[in-house]
Amino acid sequence: YGPRGVRPDGYQPDVLLRVATFAKAQFTRDAEASDVLLIERSVPETFYLSRRGPLPGSAETRRSIPNVDAIVEALEGFGRNVTRVQLEHADLPKQIALFSQANVVIAQHGAALANVLWMTAGSYVIEIIPNP
Repeated sequence: YGPRGVRPDGYQPDVLLRVATFAKAQFTRDAEASDVLLIERSVPETFYLSRRGPLPGSAETRRSIPNVDAIVEALEGFGRNVTRVQLEHADLPKQIALFSQANVVIAQHGAALANVLWMTAGSYVIEIIPNP
């Protein structure tokens, strides 16, 4: 860290912490706590299924949890309250609220996991990485 508390790569932990604290205070007032938050991928827009898309296929077809119903059933069998959500349909305040109120997040590898920034210390993340 340099003399002003900034790392050589420009990352400022205190600034990030202040942003997270502010956002959580603004958007979680009316949020319902979730024991387990399970992130699902929705059907992609047609652009991503076309030849114009950046990669063949879509994230939903390349990276999804095929046995999501069985996972939910098993967790509920253990008495866990599971909230299933497709983040493609949630704005940023909703995503902040969902992640900050969850005790456990289960998601496939992808950009959605950037939202772990909003989680409370001591929470758990289960990241499912697809087998190529």
